[in-house]
Amino acid sequence: MKNLYFLIFPILIIVGFIFFNFLQKKMNMKRHLKKIEENNNLVNLNNYRDNYDELKNNSLSYKLKKLYIRSGLKIGYKNYFFVFIVLSSLSAFFTAALASAYFAAAIVFPFIAFVLPVLILKVKVRRRKNKFISDFPRAIDAVIRAVQTGLPLFDGFSLLAVEFKEPIKGEFQQLVESRKLGSSLQDCVNGLADRIECAETRFFAAVIHIQSQSGGSIAESLRNLSDVIRAKKRMKDKIKSLAAEAKASAYIIGCLPFFIVAAIYFTSPKYIELLFTTDTGNLTIIVSGIWMAVGVAIMYKMVKFEI
Repeated sequence: MKNLYFLIFPILIIVGFIFFNFLQKKMNMKRHLKKIEENNNLVNLNNYRDNYDELKNNSLSYKLKKLYIRSGLKIGYKNYFFVFIVLSSLSAFFTAALASAYFAAAIVFPFIAFVLPVLILKVKVRRRKNKFISDFPRAIDAVIRAVQTGLPLFDGFSLLAVEFKEPIKGEFQQLVESRKLGSSLQDCVNGLADRIECAETRFFAAVIHIQSQSGGSIAESLRNLSDVIRAKKRMKDKIKSLAAEAKASAYIIGCLPFFIVAAIYFTSPKYIELLFTTDTGNLTIIVSGIWMAVGVAIMYKMVKFEI
């Protein structure tokens, strides 16, 4: 068991060192950018700004913040992760203190502190995006009716921000507020497409952009877009029903090892306790978990269809 800890701690130190170097590089670029701005060197300023923006967009903190914004959670960003850090600390402490399961505590802490909050955010983002796509055609139809009655396009968006349910309401509220603060309508729609990242919102932003540049009937363009989104949803539901059997098989295969381990543990605990009480058993659990994760990822790719 001690050998395992001696293996884990250097890995954590290496990860921390990499993160520290990344953070230091980011702060150095920020300081250089500030100095160049003070010297009014426009050529180097643009180069450093591009490098800094690229580094910022690829950083883990920026991606987590973007994922949090897309989830639509009401709790604060820092408070959300703080709650999981507290829960992970308490869980690891009670696991180690009450059950004397130090190996399990070493797994519980990083999982609850770092993995679980990201998984919850991804689930929230996926559900929110699916709900948005499901309600989006009706929202477009409401905008079409508002435009046909003589209202401006922006008033149609304001109508969605008041009368529709979440997430349509929240997203168009942000769009309306951005427009009132001085942003152009195209920038506001592009912001919507960035928060709800899917083909439907990109098509919507493209339609608004083309109509603002070339003119024409915005109601007719939006009606065609609504028909395309509905046809895409029907095709997606059809493929989902055809793939239901394969997904059920993948779920059964993925859950079967855990049921077998649980059954052996309750029927013959002495037979399986070697996995938890010896270094070889712990190593076996780690290797098996890695291979299980690889297998689940492959099955997930096999049953996931993008349209």
